[in-house]
Amino acid sequence: MHLTHSIPRKISLAWFFPILLMVIAGFWLAKSNNPDDDLSAEIQIVIDDGIEISIPLNGCTNFKLKDFKSARRWKKQFRDRGFDTNKIRDMLQNGRQESFVDWKGHHLLRIFDSDGNYIVVDPLTCEIWQVAPNTFLY
Repeated sequence: MHLTHSIPRKISLAWFFPILLMVIAGFWLAKSNNPDDDLSAEIQIVIDDGIEISIPLNGCTNFKLKDFKSARRWKKQFRDRGFDTNKIRDMLQNGRQESFVDWKGHHLLRIFDSDGNYIVVDPLTCEIWQVAPNTFLY
């Protein structure tokens, strides 16, 4: 038995353009509403200008992100570890503090939130060295 299929000689592209426009619009909307763009801007502000706090912590009222990490790396750590500037500001002002000396002899502070997440700050240079979820061991 020989089957023949009806194949149109001309393929209509009338359906293609509306779908293409919807795909392009979807990408544009996704890019314009991307929370990572907001986080990138937020990170850059903290790198450049710091996070202001109202109650001084060891004389510091403005904490910047330590410059040994790139903005891209800080953004990834903030995103992956669930941090933002509001959370850090709250931790700086209200968190439980624990002093320690790192392996290079730096006197630092771990500041914890109520869930056990913490940040590491240098109280002499007013810099944030690390953001860490409660699953990180120290």
